[in-house]
Amino acid sequence: MKQIILNGKKHKISAASERVVRILLLRKYAAKKSDFVEGRYVNYQTSIIPKSPETLALIGVRIVPKQFAKTTIEKRFFRDNPRCADGVFGNKRRIDTIVDKLNSPMS
Repeated sequence: MKQIILNGKKHKISAASERVVRILLLRKYAAKKSDFVEGRYVNYQTSIIPKSPETLALIGVRIVPKQFAKTTIEKRFFRDNPRCADGVFGNKRRIDTIVDKLNSPMS
């Protein structure tokens, strides 16, 4: 767990949430839900995406089903990945801020 300060409040970011943010940064803020699965065997795979809506909002992540795509990024993502049922999308400003705070030596 790392502590960062966002908008004057201290927040704890777990290691899994940090990995989610870094994966979204590498994938240009749009990724398949299957990109967030960890584990060696099928029976032992787990998703690292946080389950609570508060944590998702804190790190700036949204899970969008294919039929509810609204923004141009979401529509383009589902057009390029037609077999993908769910997409994970990140808020660019929030993710960049979190990564900068996590990389700073003061955190």
